[in-house]
Amino acid sequence: MDISIFSWNVQGCGHRRFIPTAKQFIRDYKPDIVLMVEPRVSGSRAERFIAAMGFPHSHRVEAVGFAGGIWLAWWDTVDLDIILNHFQFVHFRVTVKRTGVSFLSTAVYGSPCSTKRNRLWSNLRRLATNIRSPWVLFGDFNATLLDSDRKGYAASSKPSIAFKNLLYDHGLRDMGYSGPDFTWTRGNAFVRLDRFVCNSYWDSEFPDSHVEHLLRFGSDHHPILLSVGAPMRHHRPSSFRYFAGWQQHPDFTHLIRENWHPSNSMTEALSNLAKVSEAWNKTVFGSIGARKRNIMARLHGVQKALSTRASAFLRRLEADLLCELEHWLDQEELMWKQKSRAD
Repeated sequence: MDISIFSWNVQGCGHRRFIPTAKQFIRDYKPDIVLMVEPRVSGSRAERFIAAMGFPHSHRVEAVGFAGGIWLAWWDTVDLDIILNHFQFVHFRVTVKRTGVSFLSTAVYGSPCSTKRNRLWSNLRRLATNIRSPWVLFGDFNATLLDSDRKGYAASSKPSIAFKNLLYDHGLRDMGYSGPDFTWTRGNAFVRLDRFVCNSYWDSEFPDSHVEHLLRFGSDHHPILLSVGAPMRHHRPSSFRYFAGWQQHPDFTHLIRENWHPSNSMTEALSNLAKVSEAWNKTVFGSIGARKRNIMARLHGVQKALSTRASAFLRRLEADLLCELEHWLDQEELMWKQKSRAD
């Protein structure tokens, strides 16, 4: 089974870069199912945001004022059958259309209020009692399991005994991760709040499962991604495309003047310009995707280093790289608009 699930606490979707950033993650990782929690908007505004990201299917637990909220969205690769709604979770069955394989899943947003969060543990216990098939739980639990899940001034908070007992009593396990050790950071506080949890039936059916903590961008939370199996990549030979972002480079006008030969036939003139532009794009303007991946790789390393040691230099470098990444994301967004004929 090849499927992936993306989970992200967006900490409000009203900021300017929310939609471009969300689209960026979706384009890069191509998840089948997307969970976004704490959007801080509801109703018609929520519908507009979800539509702008292009999802054909979605389900919501509305935010109450500026608190909570769960958005679940998915593509046509899977069917989702919603079984139970709760203000802190959505329980549903997933069926992978290509293979017919199905499993149970629970998307979680644990309340920051410990009293309300206790209701989450008791409800999950009731669910677990009757489950005898593969089950994965994921999202922001707003609780930790180990002392090592917290660092900095957040280390004074203790792991949740109720959360640990839930996992122990019902044969559940944290699925681990690769990437930075923590999923939330603010100032000198680092905490692992977001995770994937599964039961033994999941391990038996889907042993090839991997969780990754992704780049933190546009929120205090790192998105997390579960991949099951090896995703298929389809490559097609590329053809020449004029990219409007080239016009923003000061050398491009000069390039046109030097290499446009109107004495030739239109076909020859365009062919020559295409060759020159492609070469210039690689050597001067640079591949947007390559530049973006390079910056993201550097950011990933910086953020992982910051989770292990405090450094003013690394903080400044992270801010600079985030600004540079924002520039290239704007460029890529323009490119995708052209490809979709939106502009």
